[in-house]
Amino acid sequence: MKSEEEKNQKNQDSKSQTQTAKRTYLLILLLALIATGLLAIAFIPKVNAPPVTTTVKPIQSPVQTTLVISSNPIQDKVNPLKYTVDIAIDSGQNNVTAVQLELSYNPKALTNVDITPGTFFNNPNILLKKIDPVNGRITYALGVSLGQKGISGQKNVAQISFFVVPGFGTTPIAINFDPKTSVSAEGYAQSVVKDLTGSLFTIKQAKPSPTSPTSQTTGTTSAK
Repeated sequence: MKSEEEKNQKNQDSKSQTQTAKRTYLLILLLALIATGLLAIAFIPKVNAPPVTTTVKPIQSPVQTTLVISSNPIQDKVNPLKYTVDIAIDSGQNNVTAVQLELSYNPKALTNVDITPGTFFNNPNILLKKIDPVNGRITYALGVSLGQKGISGQKNVAQISFFVVPGFGTTPIAINFDPKTSVSAEGYAQSVVKDLTGSLFTIKQAKPSPTSPTSQTTGTTSAK
């Protein structure tokens, strides 16, 4: 009896193992077919797919404003001994709220130096004006009026007027920016000055007329 039962048990175990092996084989075969199908799909060319173009937007530099002092002095129509030069500003994409000009010149060559607003700011607020005729330095700060927005564009931000001391007209005269020159703009805490270009010029001096007072060239009133 036991022998017969053992035989039956062995046959059942054998059948069970055979069925398990078949199932494992079928599962492996199914997985292989799925993998083959996925590979085939991946290598099928996409005929109708348009080319993909990726545009990289360049990073815009916040520093875009330039300041240039003209090297072509304009002679005054009323007083031929007086000249003016413009300080031009190009703000680029900056919305400028204030400009502080730090300038230097030769006080032995230029006298009666003055500085006034240009046309860049509409009704500008003059924040600081200091002219040192002994050391030849100008500090001039101006900006938008309270409540106004920043301004962008290309115009003259200021104008320098002066008299040329006799004897210096034919030698090169320079008016330069000092490094402390700065420009404030909306959205930026630091100065947005990109380039500063000073001025170098010579002047063919006109001779003073007999009626011209000495004060026009020296800046002092002669005693009577």
